[in-house]
Amino acid sequence: ALYDHLIVLPNRRAAVLQFYDIWNAWLEELTLATVIMINTDHLKEVDDKFGHDADDSVLKIGTLLKESVKTEILFVGQGGDEFLVLCPKTELKGGLLLAEKLRAALKNLRVSIGKGRFWNSSMSIGMASPDKSMYSTEDLLKISDEKI
Repeated sequence: ALYDHLIVLPNRRAAVLQFYDIWNAWLEELTLATVIMINTDHLKEVDDKFGHDADDSVLKIGTLLKESVKTEILFVGQGGDEFLVLCPKTELKGGLLLAEKLRAALKNLRVSIGKGRFWNSSMSIGMASPDKSMYSTEDLLKISDEKI
């Protein structure tokens, strides 16, 4: 399966396939690319206090994030409380502009987590672009995740 039906986005397996294409294009031609890692803040607390149904509701923000950007950029459910955004042919500065657009889309969003309670959206964002110090896609993912 290449699709997560809960969050209505491609899954990590789908990302891996495209990620290697992006990485190889960078290696061969040094084309631009940026990877953005998004972590939905405090999701574990939502799960612990209100259960899996509540955090499932929060994870559906992935669809909102994708719709706020109307491009060919690939949004992926990374697993748990993270989303991965693959931005081929995008420099780090363009990734920063995209991250700000995503943050603005969520700024005042309140997600119902049941029983009249809401998760006030917040997220942490890290990003990186490939450089010659990286040896693999895992290096690029690790650096983008560390910058959160």
